[in-house]
Amino acid sequence: MTWLWKIFKKYWFKIFAVIFIFYSFVLPWYVIKYHSNLPPKNQLYKEVGTLNYKSLSTRTGYLVGITSHGQTNYFTCRSPMERRNNCLIHQKFDELKANTGKPAEVLWFKQDQAIGYSQRLVALKVDGKTWISLKEGERQLSIQREGIDGLTVFALLFMFPIFWVQNKLERKKKERDNVKNENKLI
Repeated sequence: MTWLWKIFKKYWFKIFAVIFIFYSFVLPWYVIKYHSNLPPKNQLYKEVGTLNYKSLSTRTGYLVGITSHGQTNYFTCRSPMERRNNCLIHQKFDELKANTGKPAEVLWFKQDQAIGYSQRLVALKVDGKTWISLKEGERQLSIQREGIDGLTVFALLFMFPIFWVQNKLERKKKERDNVKNENKLI
């Protein structure tokens, strides 16, 4: 067990970086690329009730909610690598607030998030009017799948200079330690 601790102490940065890269970039890329497909229409869940929403923050946006039988379920359009949860363009957010409490219907599916799942909204009707069609929901998923490759490659390329700097720092430290050891021997 002590050998494991020695290895960890020596290579902690590289171990942490590999774990970080895997959970932050590789796993979400895999989930979006291969598990963010719209299921067949007969496998979509349908939620009917009154329109609601939950404001999270200015950075993460809001969730669309449907209240039925005294319970509210919230839905997102966020993929694992995105921060914002918004399903509607900014102009429609004011419309969302104005229509809170009106009858609404959501089609959704369980989207794999690598660890757990989210309730992914793919279609939204409010008071009989279509706000997000099934075709638009499918288009959003397609855009996310297509855009994930570039984002992941960019993020991984961004990590290489960090490794390079860290490696240079380790070499300089070893050189200083070697000079100190040589001075002690003299």
